[in-house]
Amino acid sequence: MNGERPPPSGVLIDPSKDEVTVDGRAIKPVTRHRYVMLNKPLGVITTAKDESDRTTVIDVVGEEGHAGHRLFPVGRLDADTSGLLLLTDDGELAFRLTHPRYKVSKEYIAIVIGSPSAAHMACLTTKNDACPYRCSATGAEALYTMTTLRATSRMVAMNST
Repeated sequence: MNGERPPPSGVLIDPSKDEVTVDGRAIKPVTRHRYVMLNKPLGVITTAKDESDRTTVIDVVGEEGHAGHRLFPVGRLDADTSGLLLLTDDGELAFRLTHPRYKVSKEYIAIVIGSPSAAHMACLTTKNDACPYRCSATGAEALYTMTTLRATSRMVAMNST
């Protein structure tokens, strides 16, 4: 801070007067948040950085994802799914959208190969603790809409045989 190492206990700064650097790079406070809506393609993983060098949603966004304050995905979509994904640097909004306390429902549309069994449909359309999401047919035989307060990987695993 201002060319000096701050004390281990920390220090309050005034962004209009103090200069903060890390490894020689100036750190500036966020003045405007960024919000990116991405139609996540199949095969892309929902993370900002991957140790296995797989393609991430930040890679798909391109320079916008790497410029300025770090963007991160709000929520998750499995690699084998596609759809709308929000990326932002607004931590407060991300918390409010994803924390169960705020009860923000999410809607998923699933195209199911084959026809779901009566047991699968009963699980999805009947309120019970083992199946915390609801499903209703939208008219097309293999197109289902799911609205949930808590997404789980089991939502994509409903395969019909």
